[in-house]
Order: sequence, then structure tokens, then C-alpha cells
Amino acid sequence: MRKLIFIIVMLFLTIIPLFAKSKIAILDLQGKNISPVDASSISDFLRGNITNTDKFIVIERANMDKVMAEQSFQQTGCTDQECAVQIGKLLNAEKIIVGSVSKLGNSYIINIRVVNIAYGSVEKAFDEKGESLEEMPDATKRLAVKLADYEKEMTKIEEKPYEPGDIYIKSSPVEGNIYID
Repeated sequence: MRKLIFIIVMLFLTIIPLFAKSKIAILDLQGKNISPVDASSISDFLRGNITNTDKFIVIERANMDKVMAEQSFQQTGCTDQECAVQIGKLLNAEKIIVGSVSKLGNSYIINIRVVNIAYGSVEKAFDEKGESLEEMPDATKRLAVKLADYEKEMTKIEEKPYEPGDIYIKSSPVEGNIYID
């Protein structure tokens, strides 16, 4: 009977990572040659579209602002990796998205980077282009799809073939401690 319970628990523990979602924070995009209001609006579109992929647990902007205000931390101007990692740790996020939206000539370009909080490194960068501000909601949808597809691929990479007697455990956060008694 104990063996059966042990096997059921182990199966349950191996299935959980397949349904786990990464907890991410999305900082406001830095505007380059566009107004701060437009950059903030595009950031909101990006946040909403990433949420709609249903691949991530997205930290609500109001919650981010509240935690950072309590810690006297301003996200304004936080575009480098080190600053993003500090904010990610404050928010208990696994990943954080930073980036910019720029106007170059008549085109607008959104560039985002996915920063892994545990390792303090950029995992991946994505960009999308639009010919006008009116095209930015669609550009953020395309970015959200790229990000969701990347997360799906990362999950596939982490899956390994199992053999009888093997146990695979994925922790969240990455460096979490797991005890088996």
C-alpha cells in the first residue's frame, strides 16, 4: 500500500511541471522618440496580450507599483539587466520583461528582453515593427505569441525521456529546495 501511494505521489509530482506557468513581471517600455503616454499605452497592450496567451502568471501592474512603492523603488528608467533582476526579486517573479518602443523614421519598433531572475541573464530578445501607432496593438499581439511559443519550446527542452526508476522534479523557483522523506 505504501508503494502504491509513493508511486501516485511521484506521478503527481512529475505531471505538475507540465502545467506550471512562469510568473512574470512586465515593466513599462522605455519610449525612444515617442511620448511617455504612448509608451505606457503600448506597455499596457503588451501586458494584456501576454496575459491572454494563458502561458504565464502576469503580475498586475498595480501590484507591481504597490510593492515597489513600499520598497521605495522606482521602475522609471530601469532598462538594464541588473535593475530588472532587483525588481524581479522584489516581486517574487521568475522572469521579467524589459524593453523599449522606438520611432525610427515613419516606423515604430518594439524590442523586449526576457530576463531570468534566478540566473540574472537575458534568456531571449524579441522585436516587432509597425508602420504607425495604430498598428502597435497588433505588434504587441505578435510579440505575445512569439513569447508564448518560446516558453512552450523551453518546456519541451526541459522534458526528458523517462525510464523506470527515474524521478524528474522541476522546482519553482528554479533554485528551490526539494526534500523527499
